[in-house]
Amino acid sequence: MWLGDERAAMVVDDVRALPASPLVVAEGDVISPSLVDPSRAVWLAPDGAFQLGHRSARWVALGRPIEDARRRGITVVRVDGSRDVAAVVAEVEWALAGPLEAGPHAASVEERRRLLREANLAAVAQVRDGCARPWSTADPDSQVRSFVCECGDRDCTAEPDVTVATAAAAPVLAPGHG
Repeated sequence: MWLGDERAAMVVDDVRALPASPLVVAEGDVISPSLVDPSRAVWLAPDGAFQLGHRSARWVALGRPIEDARRRGITVVRVDGSRDVAAVVAEVEWALAGPLEAGPHAASVEERRRLLREANLAAVAQVRDGCARPWSTADPDSQVRSFVCECGDRDCTAEPDVTVATAAAAPVLAPGHG
C-alpha cells in the first residue's frame, strides 16, 4: 500500500485509539486535512525549494495542498528555512495554545520522566525499524542521534547526542542532569 488515502485512514484510526493522556502530536503527509479537528490541528507548509533541499522530488509530490487545510480553518505554518526550528515550534505552540493549556499535563517530575523515556524509546524503535529494512546495511545501535534529556525538569531543552544502543539501555541525561 502506498501513502494514499487508504493508509491515511489507518493512521488516523491508530492515533484515535491512543489514550487521552498524554497529548499526541501526529505528523505526516499521509494525514488529510479532512480527517482532523481544525481546532486541534496545525498544518506545516514547507515551500517547494525547502522541501527539495530535504526530500526527493517523488516525496515532495505526495504532499497535501495547503489550500485544503486553509479551507477547513486549520492554521497553516510556513516552513521555508528562513527560521530555525525553535521559531517554527513556537508558532505551532502558539497556534495550539488552547489544546495545550487544556492538557492533560504530567503532574510530577516522575511522570514527565516516564513520558520522555517513552519518546526516546520510540525514537530508538524508529531507527531500528529503518535499519531492519532489507536494503539497509546500517547497524542501528551504532547510529548517533539527538535524544531528549530525560531529567524531567520542565524547563530542560537539552538534546544529548548518543548512540541508539546507549538510549535503549538507560535513560538519556545531559551532563549534570539527574
